[in-house]
Amino acid sequence: MLFAWIVLCAFVIQTNCDEAGGYNEEDAEDYMPTAWKAAVHLNQENTSIENYYIPIKVFWARSQVVSGTKHEFEALYGESTCKRTAMEPSEISEENCSLKEGAARAIYNVTLYENPSDGTEKYTVTKVRDVSPDEQL
Repeated sequence: MLFAWIVLCAFVIQTNCDEAGGYNEEDAEDYMPTAWKAAVHLNQENTSIENYYIPIKVFWARSQVVSGTKHEFEALYGESTCKRTAMEPSEISEENCSLKEGAARAIYNVTLYENPSDGTEKYTVTKVRDVSPDEQL
């Protein structure tokens, strides 16, 4: 009887808890503000473009609790009407920049690590591939 109780408790605990350190799927739409923040880093690193890139859509997102929180998502970014010569990357916002007609587009993978002990955020933005103007996503 005691053995059955232990097995039942272990089953309940296992089914009600996420795997330690495992990923949690997140709502992609909730990551658009983070995609805008990542655009600053994307545009600081990509100095060869004339106009800044801005987020269009987040495809998927997930998070993982480590010593802080690691967020990962994949998003479509496109060329905006904001010229590199007219503003700093930190000024990029939904209010300041709109998508350029016939914009060049690309998919990027973004990783954000938030460290609560010192309040820092570290972004890593990696281009996955270019997207042709007629490609539907």
